[in-house]
Amino acid sequence: MIAEFIVDDVGPPLDQLLPQAARALALENARLQGAFDLSPRPTSDDRSGQLNRSLAYWVFETTLAYEIFKGWLPLADVDWEVSYPSNAGQKADLVVYERSQPVIVIECKWWMRSDALTVNSLAADVSKLLTWPGEQVRRVLLTFWHSPDGHHQRDWNDVLRFCGTVGCSPVWRARFPIHHHASAHHHFALAALQLQIAHMVDHVPDSLRSALPADEHSNHLELLIKSWKPAPRLVFSPPSVRRCGRCGGWE
Repeated sequence: MIAEFIVDDVGPPLDQLLPQAARALALENARLQGAFDLSPRPTSDDRSGQLNRSLAYWVFETTLAYEIFKGWLPLADVDWEVSYPSNAGQKADLVVYERSQPVIVIECKWWMRSDALTVNSLAADVSKLLTWPGEQVRRVLLTFWHSPDGHHQRDWNDVLRFCGTVGCSPVWRARFPIHHHASAHHHFALAALQLQIAHMVDHVPDSLRSALPADEHSNHLELLIKSWKPAPRLVFSPPSVRRCGRCGGWE
């Protein structure tokens, strides 16, 4: 059962693609849990440092992006692992095309903590997305995490605070139940954060804005991201309950 929430007017084609992303990951979660159920692997054996029998196991961002890519193929012209035009060594997780032109660029990111290291990593992907050329291209950071049911609102507050800081907008979210060894009621969650170019330009400090021509928005944004440092107030989760990215559990 997928619980889905439209936070903003997401618009086509994301209004179809994002729900399909949740369905694709929920299907992969069911397959993985089914494989665990059939496995002779002991349920109490943590030799890998992981007891979770779901997407809360060791699953990397590229794996999640690949499952979404397969789910999107019947719906859109989409590629997985696409080189950035300005830097062939950098790859976008997903790119959606219309008439063979890129219209949506997506970076996927696990968000299992809200400490300074993770916030910096999220901001780095925002900065990376900004280097894709073309102001009409939609840039989306698609984030994933898992947590007990009782932490859902706190997790969402972290998302809202991050978006308020960098000028992006949460446009969609979803969650579905998964197995977790430490929690009887656990959910996998997704949130799509769309970069709002005009809003982000408003965040550029006056000292940087005055040094650039008014029309060089991309330079404004690059300087904004480079100058932004996560302040202590951006470490949202209290240390006693913050999510543990290494163990997939709770500290």
